[in-house]
Amino acid sequence: MIENQNIEFKSIWKDEYLKWICGMANSNGGIVYIGKDDKGKVIGVNNAIKLVKEILNKIKDTMGIIPEIKVEEENDLLYIVIKIDKYPTPISYQGKFYLRSGSNNNEVTGNELDKFLLNKVGKRWENLPIKDANFDDLSEEALKIFRKKAVESGRLKKEEVEIDDETLLRNLGLYDGKYLNNAAILLFGKEPHK
Repeated sequence: MIENQNIEFKSIWKDEYLKWICGMANSNGGIVYIGKDDKGKVIGVNNAIKLVKEILNKIKDTMGIIPEIKVEEENDLLYIVIKIDKYPTPISYQGKFYLRSGSNNNEVTGNELDKFLLNKVGKRWENLPIKDANFDDLSEEALKIFRKKAVESGRLKKEEVEIDDETLLRNLGLYDGKYLNNAAILLFGKEPHK
């Protein structure tokens, strides 16, 4: 067994490894071994039972997750196994988000953080609501052309497009009853570049 995206060997426990646990929870899950060298050989860890409780409490208190954690023995040496599940929601450690990439752990920032957070909650940029947009921002000409082309192509029936704009956009998933989304403005906006 070698270190990879889902396996990490640590000879001793350091609180900075909470970042690795966070990264695994945000990626595909994984296992952190405490008391193994970089090649996976058991070297043992002192006070394993006490350390398990400390680690579990730190994980729970800093990230709000509870991994499977246990002590195992090999050649009279104790080591700790921390099994982290993949979480469907974003997990942060001290207000920062981490992801595993290969055997590296990386803090996620900027555009990648936006993308990560949206993906974790099942959203995409084009589906995000625009609180300041309204139907006055839409081009009647663009909606008219859409209706015509949708019927001509056979994608929609005539009776499906001969409805008010609000109902049409709701049926297309571009309006949630309260807000237009980014896609609505890109497709039908008078000034989509704004």
